[in-house]
Amino acid sequence: MSNLRVLALAKTKTNLAAGTNEGVFLSGDNGINWQKSNGGLTSLRIKALKTEREKLLAGTYGGGVCVSDDNGLNWIASNNGLTNTFVTTLTAKDNSIYAGTYGQGLFLSNNRGENWAVLDSGLSIPYVRSLVISDSFLLAGTGQDHPLSDGGVFRSINNGKNWTRVTQSEANKTIFCFARRDTIIFAGSWYGKVLSSSNNGVDWSIKSITNGSAPVRALALIDSNLYAATDAQGIFLSTDYGSSWTAVNLGLTNKEVIALAYVGTTIFAGTTGDGIFRSTNNGTNWLTVNNGLSNKDVRCLTFIGEYLFAGTSSGSIFVSTDYGTNWTDVDANLPNADVWAITAIGSDVFAGTYGSGVIWQRPLSEMVTSINEPVPNNPFTFIVRQNYPNPFNPKTIISYSIPEQSNVTIIIYDALGREVANLINEEKQPGSYEVEFESAVGNQQLASGIYFYQLRAGEFIQTKKMVLLR
Repeated sequence: MSNLRVLALAKTKTNLAAGTNEGVFLSGDNGINWQKSNGGLTSLRIKALKTEREKLLAGTYGGGVCVSDDNGLNWIASNNGLTNTFVTTLTAKDNSIYAGTYGQGLFLSNNRGENWAVLDSGLSIPYVRSLVISDSFLLAGTGQDHPLSDGGVFRSINNGKNWTRVTQSEANKTIFCFARRDTIIFAGSWYGKVLSSSNNGVDWSIKSITNGSAPVRALALIDSNLYAATDAQGIFLSTDYGSSWTAVNLGLTNKEVIALAYVGTTIFAGTTGDGIFRSTNNGTNWLTVNNGLSNKDVRCLTFIGEYLFAGTSSGSIFVSTDYGTNWTDVDANLPNADVWAITAIGSDVFAGTYGSGVIWQRPLSEMVTSINEPVPNNPFTFIVRQNYPNPFNPKTIISYSIPEQSNVTIIIYDALGREVANLINEEKQPGSYEVEFESAVGNQQLASGIYFYQLRAGEFIQTKKMVLLR
């Protein structure tokens, strides 16, 4: 195995496996002797190796993911059915992953990316840029990268099996992004246009940004504040659901903003060359938060629990465990392709790249020191994080931060609104905390289903959903 570039190593029950630029090599004697084992590989450029239960997984450059269930002797491609290499958006619901692609529509995997099926009946425009996934309907934003292309919003009420276009005439342009709360949904399009629906995406109207001419690449709806990020004019804020807009760019050194994420009332903006900015005062001021962010060409921002992920150009993924103050590179040999989408199912993180032909998967525990590590002790806003793990059985952790002394209560409710547990009711000093919830309440074992946890601290109230899955 001389003169080869070794890019990945993994240990199986019987072999040591090495991923190289000429395929996979196996050693049964701890590296003294090596034997090439490439039968079934779809590409010989191996960028990642990982053992998962009884399987060995190989991530290739241009050939997707291959799986071996005999310690690396034989390989089978695990992107079965994912025929497009340009993944533009990823969304997870329960144990399913939806992947929007640029050119071949929407794909669905019900087994964590091993097999994919196309969902294209009625989805006449195969350029899927954005998704909304709910219990009763799906929305797909479509269109290409030029303003004259056909596009619009498509809606499905049967989990993507059939689609109907629900926008008309002028609204049938590229839909880059969505923001949703309850039945209210906003969509960003070309020329500063923001589409609005108040009935779960059935009907739409256009609300243009005042003096806006650039495409709206990202939206964030925080309480009554709607933020619109454009890739030439910076960020606009509406406090009346899109009827009027104000530019909020003080401190932004780059107005090409294509990604937004938020926690509590703090918002983050990703730019195409100057990295990531953070605002804690509704966009009035922005501060750069790039410590450790070696690639400042940001493509997407996503919160997974309390962790903020940034996908960038050239195959880099960064994670921050302190709300953007510091960043760590966790790409683990991703191919040299832009990371446009990041999502999670349980404790696994999935990344979609533009042009590498694969959905990449990696456990969250490999990317952070410990998911129970301390959260920042100097919070700058009220924050209620998504419980982890979710779905859970039998225990889950709820973490939160308060910026001022408050009487804090956390109450668990079932799907009918009945109180099932009171986790905390006490005075707390400013800081970050976590509390454990166990599905056995006294002698009662809670049934599988949807539950809600509500935190109250002074005038601050926030409710989040969690799923108990036995």
